[in-house]
Amino acid sequence: MQFSIRSSMTVIAAALLLLVGTQVFYMTVVSPAGPETVLRPITWMVEMAAFTLIAVAALTLSARSPIAPLAWSAICVGALFNIIQVGMGLSMFAPAAAAQEQVPSLFDTILKGAFFLYFAGKALFAMAAIGFGMVLVTDRGGKKLVGALAILAGLAGTILSIIAMPSGLAWMMPAGIAGTLATALLAVAILCLRSRATDIEN
Repeated sequence: MQFSIRSSMTVIAAALLLLVGTQVFYMTVVSPAGPETVLRPITWMVEMAAFTLIAVAALTLSARSPIAPLAWSAICVGALFNIIQVGMGLSMFAPAAAAQEQVPSLFDTILKGAFFLYFAGKALFAMAAIGFGMVLVTDRGGKKLVGALAILAGLAGTILSIIAMPSGLAWMMPAGIAGTLATALLAVAILCLRSRATDIEN
């Protein structure tokens, strides 16, 4: 299969936007439906597939793309963290909840571990948004505005996610919202940078 920097960037941006959609869907539809809803594992499996695509494509771009390789590395590691945390939700939440009477702290411990990885992944995506935003602010026109917004959202997402990592669920909403916004602007920034990738490939 032929490798293309531009197509890999498109795949990553599309997968990131899909994750933004699943986050909104989870908070507005899945979470209110309760823990027994079948929508929960379905949503998590969709996210697992998206994170896997992102990790593979970003790993390749970190080695092949001259555009912000550290940002691609941050995206790859952030996706890997999220693959683990989604796997914990799919495989460990239900057994831990069932054993809650025998081991009261088990579910809470697993939940906090999963959210630690969740916020770590959000922080890395937000850092990548800062990196790509810094590249875009050197461009002219609307791309410079996208870059500035990506930097601001990335800073907010990074700070709030780092605060939330050791805090459990206390910072879940502000950190989650900031991280999701940073992820959305990260995807937009990547799409704006595809023209540079085309120039490189030609």
